[in-house]
Amino acid sequence: MFIKKRKTEITKSLKEEILDLNNKLSIFGISIKSLTSMNPLKPEDKKLVINIINFILDDHSLIKYVYTNKKLPMNMLIESLKIKKSFLKKNNDYIIGMLIIMENKSSLLYEFIKDGLN
Repeated sequence: MFIKKRKTEITKSLKEEILDLNNKLSIFGISIKSLTSMNPLKPEDKKLVINIINFILDDHSLIKYVYTNKKLPMNMLIESLKIKKSFLKKNNDYIIGMLIIMENKSSLLYEFIKDGLN
């Protein structure tokens, strides 16, 4: 009985997180459905995306920039991380989507996807 109740609570919380994520993504013109097809396939691309996200998460002013301007701080990332602009443009929506998820490390969504990011 306890396990079934706990599973129901987790499912409800996960649904709420997905709705919240969908609302946040829509501000950027991104859908959850589109994120699923944007996942970088090459391990080195995936690693670079994670590095970009962590770089942004480590600097509150960059997070604020993303939310205020509804875009990545391209020039800052290019200069600081020596990344090609084409890579950022290609992975822009995916980076923003994952940034939103990874910003809340206590969320169920974060727990669900973190293994896939490694």
